[in-house]
Amino acid sequence: MQPMTRILLALAAAPYFVSCTPGDRTQVSDHSQPPEPLMLRGFARYGHEVRAFTPCDSASTLWVVDSAQALWTPWRELAGDAGEPAELFAVVEGRVAAAPTDGFGADYAATLFVDRVLYVAREGYGCAAPWDRFAFRAFGNEPFWSLTIAADSITLIRPGETERTWHGSQRVPVPGGLMITAGNPASGGVAVRLTAEPCRDTMAGSYFGHSAAVRLGEDSLVGCALAGSGR
Repeated sequence: MQPMTRILLALAAAPYFVSCTPGDRTQVSDHSQPPEPLMLRGFARYGHEVRAFTPCDSASTLWVVDSAQALWTPWRELAGDAGEPAELFAVVEGRVAAAPTDGFGADYAATLFVDRVLYVAREGYGCAAPWDRFAFRAFGNEPFWSLTIAADSITLIRPGETERTWHGSQRVPVPGGLMITAGNPASGGVAVRLTAEPCRDTMAGSYFGHSAAVRLGEDSLVGCALAGSGR
């Protein structure tokens, strides 16, 4: 059974009561523990009376409550002036609870309360991406570079250079993010600092929830990073 299907089945018996008031102010009366935060990948759609998110692993569409406009602000910037509500791929962290009993969200399968946005893009990564093959991927432009962080390795690709891979990587939490190292960055190793702060692709405009800074000896790279499902 897919994760989203399990969530929706559990909601049928969950004691959450959701009521909708004008605008996006959705109130929840909780008589048990709050739902656990989830990372969801799927397609977001915004428009007149529409605040929708359809997860990759489900045909059920969720009503979105995004009081901070963390999702809808980059969505509107990327969608432009499309006549019909466009669907943009997004990765969000949030909590799923019962659908509202009335209002625009009453016809949806459940409610998604957005806590944090990790990715919004018109093109690029989507549901079919190999999410389980990386923990993070980082990118930069001018000049282009890409870096893949897997279970115990870091791989760097730069045009015109041989692909480089470091094994035996270590991860250490740091204020606001994560430091990942392999070898000695001052003598042939690499250090990657991932910071939980917004970042925009300078070419495509895609929105990322992490910034990346890479150190290779005297060389340094900066860009954006995307979280995967790999460890």
